[in-house]
Amino acid sequence: MTSSADTQSNDLKSLLAQIAEHERRIAALERRNNPKTAATTAQGASMDSRFWALEKLRSESPNSVLFAGSVDLETGEHYVWQQQNEPMELLQRDSQRLASAMAALGSQPRLDLLKAIYVGQGEVTALQDVPGMGTKGQIYHHLRQLESAGWVESGGRGRYRIPAARVVPLLVVLAASLPPD
Repeated sequence: MTSSADTQSNDLKSLLAQIAEHERRIAALERRNNPKTAATTAQGASMDSRFWALEKLRSESPNSVLFAGSVDLETGEHYVWQQQNEPMELLQRDSQRLASAMAALGSQPRLDLLKAIYVGQGEVTALQDVPGMGTKGQIYHHLRQLESAGWVESGGRGRYRIPAARVVPLLVVLAASLPPD
């Protein structure tokens, strides 16, 4: 049989726990609404709302790499994509295949071609108007390199496009290639 003092003690503990939970939730809301709040620890103990996707990923799969995107192209096409990998899975991929895909992007003319194709200038005749592209033969050389690496595909009749499954990954590679702010 519990005494009145035990019941009051349990009620007080419950009330204090509820207050602590409310304080935690209010602090999280304040961090979310404060753009100056930043991530504070390597362990991710205190992250702001800018890292909402990372917080969700860590709660579901703590040792994982994820990228996702939703993109509207100038051509009217809409693509959504997400990909999640375990780090060791990525490191065990064929290095030659990875190097080929990355090497295809390691050229300014090829990047300029991809940018032009992205905005809807996928015809070789339009690509010839891109500054610094060179001759039609040089354009086809670059397109073959991009096509063999899977970054573009031919739509026939001298027309090229970025495959749907490569649009968001291409943008992620470009974003990841930028130096940190």
